[in-house]
Amino acid sequence: MIYIFDLDETLIDSAHRTPNNPDGTINLPAYIEKHTAENVWRDSLLPLARIFHALKNSGAKIWILTARDMAAFDYEFLQHHGIIADKIMSRDRVKTKNHYFSSDGKYKTRWIQPLLNLKQFAREHFIIFDDAAPVLSAMRKLKITALNAKKLNARLA
Repeated sequence: MIYIFDLDETLIDSAHRTPNNPDGTINLPAYIEKHTAENVWRDSLLPLARIFHALKNSGAKIWILTARDMAAFDYEFLQHHGIIADKIMSRDRVKTKNHYFSSDGKYKTRWIQPLLNLKQFAREHFIIFDDAAPVLSAMRKLKITALNAKKLNARLA
């Protein structure tokens, strides 16, 4: 089993600096403007972070799949809060402009789909936690169990 977590509004409450479009996807130009170290350090953990830590402590394989263009201060924030993943997939690690500028659903599909075809993951079951409806829909099309982070965080609060 591989657990995949989004960051913003899934593990991390960054609503104060993460403006969204009406469909729940990020308003990228407004986000970029507010993506500063000072703002990131104002973020806090959401209830799903407890699940993340419990899974990590049990030895589960955990990946992070975020639309963030991660900066050094993002990685420092994660480290400080024990959000340590086996793999991080983020915009700063994307190799093509086409992938970088994709909408959230396509962006995350472009990360995950090639991995599903690798021999070492052929027998793995994937579960993703995300807050954006387009991402959840895209992951379900890949036959990945996609769980609504907004609903889960509300239940765990």
